[in-house]
Amino acid sequence: IWMTGLLVAIFVLFAGFLLPRFKVPKYWLWVYYINPFQWAITALVINEYNSSSYGQLCKDVPDLNKIPQCAGRPNDTVGHAFLARGQFYTSNHWIAVSVAVMIGWILLWNIFSYFAMLKLQHGKIIKKVQPAESKVGKATVSPVHYILSCLKEMSF
Repeated sequence: IWMTGLLVAIFVLFAGFLLPRFKVPKYWLWVYYINPFQWAITALVINEYNSSSYGQLCKDVPDLNKIPQCAGRPNDTVGHAFLARGQFYTSNHWIAVSVAVMIGWILLWNIFSYFAMLKLQHGKIIKKVQPAESKVGKATVSPVHYILSCLKEMSF
């Protein structure tokens, strides 16, 4: 369980908002690129800032002091300037890449779960659990008893 908390903390740290890509040390950059949180945030940020809501050119902004991201980028849109300042990818094709990486993570964790369930072998655990008699006469196992037996039988 402690490993889950550690992974979540690392993934949140390297998601792109707390620590932008250009500030990640080179020896930790691999964590940034395998991070599913980072890919989700990247897809959402690109979708938002490439929308028409941020389509105004920086040179058309009346007061550049209100939008410092536009400084030195007169031919960029406001959205593109925000993306460039945060070191996010700017092309819409990165949304598809982000979705593909997240689907890959889902498949990977489903495969891990499958093999974990094979190791757990529920059939052997059910045979070891003493069944309680129901009113109809069929043997059933209480959910609490089953869960406790599963935890006892796990040998990870």
